[in-house]
Amino acid sequence: MVLNKSEDNKVGELDLLELAKTIWFNKFRVFKLTCLFVLLGFFVALFSPIQYTSTAVLMPETQQQAGGAGELLQKFGGSLGLGGLDLSGMQSGTIPPMLYPKLVNSNTFQAELLSMELTFEQDGITTTLPDYYKNHYDNTLVESILSYTIGLPGTIRKLIVKSNNKTSQKADGETTYTMLSAEELENIEANKVRIGVTLDEETGLLYCTSKLTDARAAADLNQNVIDLLKKQVTEYKIEKIKSNLNFVENQYDDAKSRFINAQAALADFNDKNINISTSRQQTKYDMLQDEKNIAFNVYNSISQRLEQTKLQLQEETPVFKILEPVSVPPIKSSARKIVVILGFTLFGLIIGVSYVLLKEPIVNIIKQITES
Repeated sequence: MVLNKSEDNKVGELDLLELAKTIWFNKFRVFKLTCLFVLLGFFVALFSPIQYTSTAVLMPETQQQAGGAGELLQKFGGSLGLGGLDLSGMQSGTIPPMLYPKLVNSNTFQAELLSMELTFEQDGITTTLPDYYKNHYDNTLVESILSYTIGLPGTIRKLIVKSNNKTSQKADGETTYTMLSAEELENIEANKVRIGVTLDEETGLLYCTSKLTDARAAADLNQNVIDLLKKQVTEYKIEKIKSNLNFVENQYDDAKSRFINAQAALADFNDKNINISTSRQQTKYDMLQDEKNIAFNVYNSISQRLEQTKLQLQEETPVFKILEPVSVPPIKSSARKIVVILGFTLFGLIIGVSYVLLKEPIVNIIKQITES
């Protein structure tokens, strides 16, 4: 038998009506399950650790490729507030701002970040994050329950795996391998959750946030993220220029030494030959004078090149304009507790409705299996 379209619609309406009736007749059961999860959400929100969120807003400078108007923007665009996010206009050797979040989440960045000290005002200590959570921090009730329930496999793994607390490196020719211990990797993964670096591609603004149980430590962590990000981006950008600067400085020292020696040799000759009376003396004088002039020209040329390289180093250094500086958060982050309660409420409602709708079909399936 083939049902027409109107009959299909009626069947669909009857199915939805039956589902609605089933839920309505079991509304108190759904309500009880939902209330249970709401209470559980209040428990988790109440006994979860207090979090403080430190925020900062930066505007990273981007430079255009040299040549024509692009060269002018490269030299003066940062001071005029001009910039863009177009990768096609980025200079070689520049890390695009949209890669900053990936850089912050890299293991090498996180490992260096975790070695930096923070001030925990509530405990009156200054130490690193791994040391604080290992030797000074007391787990809350919720954290203790989770560590011995959901986190039990990880707790057992910690007891079984023997971790080396030091980061070791193995060099093979020009390649260097960094090996992190299991404990370091665990600390890194935990720290990635605490910090966040996001780029708004429309405005080009960089938003940095850090969450910790201590307000001052959260601000310190956020500032360390920004400082370390500046350091690594700058080192990557000016690495070649610094190498060139070191070479020019060495050449400058050699040229200066040659010029001083030539100048001293000419002065010594003049002191010994006040009245030049022979052609040999005149030739010697002219030769020393020429050597001095050549040494001076080389010295002067390298001096100019040294100053140009220093200016280039200054111009090429990336600039982060701070629009909103890091500050110590005055109040705790309460939004997270509201989200936890709403999440448990929604989850309880879904569990309640699913239980009411699936209980009878599952029971029937089990009866059919046992009877067969």
